[in-house]
Amino acid sequence: MADDIVPDAVPDEPLPPFERLYPPGALISPRMAYWLWATAQVLGDTWREEWKAGEEMTWWFPVVARPYATSVWLERFIACFDAVAERLAAGFDQDYGLPTCTGEELALHFVLDAAFDFVNDGLLVADEQVAALRPGSDDEADFDAARADLFVDHDVLLLFDPAFDGVEDPAGFLAKRYWLGILGPSTTWLLRRLVDGLDAHPGGYDLDLTETARCLGLGTRAGATRRSCGPSVAAPSSTWPRPTVPASWRLLAA
Repeated sequence: MADDIVPDAVPDEPLPPFERLYPPGALISPRMAYWLWATAQVLGDTWREEWKAGEEMTWWFPVVARPYATSVWLERFIACFDAVAERLAAGFDQDYGLPTCTGEELALHFVLDAAFDFVNDGLLVADEQVAALRPGSDDEADFDAARADLFVDHDVLLLFDPAFDGVEDPAGFLAKRYWLGILGPSTTWLLRRLVDGLDAHPGGYDLDLTETARCLGLGTRAGATRRSCGPSVAAPSSTWPRPTVPASWRLLAA
């Protein structure tokens, strides 16, 4: 990542009290906290400028996320860099890791990659204040240890594994392997039916609930399909729950 992004300077603001926030025994050293804090701000500013300039940015993300990378989605993701920087500057609960959501997890992985390159290439300026910060016990740039300690898990990186391409497809092999045991057969079959319908009718179509319930083997009494849907699909256009179940839903592509 640092091949395309070069920090112009350290953040132009007072240095947070990293020595107090990260005493001996903390997950990261004060100097590591500074490297990550500064890099998170550099990436946040750079991504925001490129996003406003209309640059293509979806290629940074795993294939499964790219269809959802709208302008609003990107704006929210870029805010994750700001959140990571703010949490590093304020301290965080070290029992639960630094990131608090999937977006922040991905942003922090980007920050760690870029910070490693910035530090080793001498791109982050270390003034007297930074040089005075206590480094780690073994290596002031021990980014592997930081990556191991700052996350509860690294599941988000599985999205970049080509072996998981297509995991979002309810008709694919991975859906059978990973979805079926959690959602159950009726909901999995329902999702396949909904996706097939939207593929055939991209502009939307009417879903007959009685016919759908019969095809799924759920019976034809009122509410059978609705119970199978659970939280998997959106509610009908009228307020739900309601005294009577609608005979059909209008499904629209996202």
